[in-house]
Amino acid sequence: MSVHYKTINKLKESQELIDLYRDDLDSNALTGIIADYSDKFVLLSLFTEEGVANGFSLVYGEDITRIRWGGNFLESLDALIKRNQVVPFMPGIAINSLDEALGSIQEQFGHVTLHTERVRNDVCFIGEVEELDQDFLVLHEYGTRENRDRKHTLLALDLITRIDAEAVYEKNLKYLYSRS
Repeated sequence: MSVHYKTINKLKESQELIDLYRDDLDSNALTGIIADYSDKFVLLSLFTEEGVANGFSLVYGEDITRIRWGGNFLESLDALIKRNQVVPFMPGIAINSLDEALGSIQEQFGHVTLHTERVRNDVCFIGEVEELDQDFLVLHEYGTRENRDRKHTLLALDLITRIDAEAVYEKNLKYLYSRS
């Protein structure tokens, strides 16, 4: 087993709070606990800087450039999480292939957030997967809270670099659109 996956396995087993970096795609760290991993993906249960659960992210293992754990910031955040009695969100989703993961997330949570950071790292697509095969998906997008403009998007799966779901903003959008 490589050092990469040996360390990921150790951190998953210990449930250590980490900062996960994908420097080639985004300069910001994803802060959370490793919920699961496969040969292809790492599933991270996310937290805000206030120690509140913030859904999860599924990222490609090969995109990970750094993982940090320990240190004052993460130890302080861990204390806030414990004080708030927040339990990490540990979704039981399939993570062996991208199309399988997308189908599993849509089925369980009713929405996805898709990042295409190699194209533009400041844009994401939030909505409901309507159709899916091994190459493309059709997403019925949610607009922003301000414009609430729904549209459909055909998106190539090989552009997707990260999948999120169940964050506060996403759940609020899903609620607003379910009322329409």
